[in-house]
Amino acid sequence: MTQSSCLCGANRISFSGPPILTFRCHCTDERKLTGVAFALNILMSSENLEVVSGDLSTWSKSADNGNTITNHSCGQCGSLLYRTTTGHPGTMVIKAGCIDDVDAAKEFMPSVEIFTRSRVPVCVILPRFVIAVGRSEILTRYSGFRQFKVRSNV
Repeated sequence: MTQSSCLCGANRISFSGPPILTFRCHCTDERKLTGVAFALNILMSSENLEVVSGDLSTWSKSADNGNTITNHSCGQCGSLLYRTTTGHPGTMVIKAGCIDDVDAAKEFMPSVEIFTRSRVPVCVILPRFVIAVGRSEILTRYSGFRQFKVRSNV
């Protein structure tokens, strides 16, 4: 099982199974949450999530599409370990920067970029990425539906 922890070490989670999607997110929420230009995320089934130690704090917000996004973070240091949404029940978005084992982190290299309309100019498009407008669109694509336009850079 892969483990992630917060900065102060009070909270640790573990998760297993193959990722549904690995992605680089350029949405403004992620920028404000992390304080950086984009976030590296891993979409996983929440079925195999275990809180190993600590007691995560949660807070929620409404997304523009009406879904509720819940943030699961350390109540002491504030590190965000993962997010869930009512729009995609049974899944969670693990924050790749919190993975403890550097070698394990290499297994979760992003395969797509999302919310590219809000990408800051300093971030270049990586040639191997598939580009999509939003998270729901890329999830729809990976679920086997073709209801949106995707530009492939592969």
